[in-house]
Amino acid sequence: MLIISEQGVEMNLVPATKTIKRLYFYKVVFLYLNMSKRIFYPLFLLLIPLIGMAISDEINWSVFDFIIMGFLLILLSIGINFVIKHVKNLKNRFLYIGILVLIFMLIWAELAVGIFGTPFAGN
Repeated sequence: MLIISEQGVEMNLVPATKTIKRLYFYKVVFLYLNMSKRIFYPLFLLLIPLIGMAISDEINWSVFDFIIMGFLLILLSIGINFVIKHVKNLKNRFLYIGILVLIFMLIWAELAVGIFGTPFAGN
């Protein structure tokens, strides 16, 4: 649709519904991409033991250790993103995220040194 404005300039107008649909599509795509990037940022923490293994002989992780820790970090980040997105009360957000981090740390400690003595405990 071609319209001439008051200043004599020709303007090509796209119907509003098409523009809104396009903007919504781009918003959804970018939010998805942004969320997926945020979920994988904690995997950069795996560089710490990797660099530590290169520097010192005291850190001895196998490939399985990296896979398990990566899985735990991704689950933690998905949980935190879920809480941030769905819980509106700031006090409850802190509570739920604190519980998630506590559970993560307990599982990590159990896998590392076996504080509870379960069959999958580390040594």
